Amino acid sequence: MTKSSLLEVIGDSPRARVLDFLLTYAGFDYSKTQVAREAGVSRVTIDAIWRNLEKQGYIKQTRSIANAQLYALNTQNPQVKALVQLEMALAKAKSEKAMERQTAKART
Repeated sequence: MTKSSLLEVIGDSPRARVLDFLLTYAGFDYSKTQVAREAGVSRVTIDAIWRNLEKQGYIKQTRSIANAQLYALNTQNPQVKALVQLEMALAKAKSEKAMERQTAKART
């Protein structure tokens, strides 16, 4: 599996994978179990990460469906805004580099 630009820069830790998933799919809400599965972290690991993300205001509860509580990235948090900008800048730089390689390859 290809790592995201963000994970290439900050490293591939469980917390980074959770944040990367939430940043990639911002605008949607998920249960903690869904995020754990999609980010590839265990339920035990997600519990510790989740408490910290809630405490820092990175995520917020959006609604409840039956017994499931759904959460989304808190895009109003200044640190989350900075992460979104970083992710966009890294993706832009990566795509520009790929275009440069394609252009150089086409010239040969």
